[in-house]
Amino acid sequence: MTDTPSAARARIEALSVARFHYTINGDLASARVCSRKLAAEWHEWRTKRAAEEQANDHDDDQPTPVDTPVDRFLASRYDRQADAKVTVSALRTAYDEWAEDEQEDPINPTKLTLELKLRGITTSRSNQERCYVGLRVTGLPQTSAAKLTMAKS
Repeated sequence: MTDTPSAARARIEALSVARFHYTINGDLASARVCSRKLAAEWHEWRTKRAAEEQANDHDDDQPTPVDTPVDRFLASRYDRQADAKVTVSALRTAYDEWAEDEQEDPINPTKLTLELKLRGITTSRSNQERCYVGLRVTGLPQTSAAKLTMAKS
């Protein structure tokens, strides 16, 4: 018999209510028994849940292709390189041009920064300019080549 989350929750709630009533009525021995049963039930439920989550995480070990606009943009114009830097304004300009060329709705600068952070790309300051660290320019359309400047380390 498989235990559903709602059944486990119902048992935990019933034990909690019983412990409360025993405590109010002064039956501390019975309240302690309920507390032990409640702790055991809670531990069993958490252990099963953790095992299920681990099993689900194991299924995700195979890399799945991500096809978001930000991923496509990065794949078309940038490579990952730990020591490379690109100015925030240059990347934003390149992103806006890419979005227009690809007929994508561009995301706002804050969302773009968050999306890049999710991919391990951070920001820093260099020569009074904010830069994204970890990106190297690989391919640009002709119109962007003159506008894009690499930040000096």
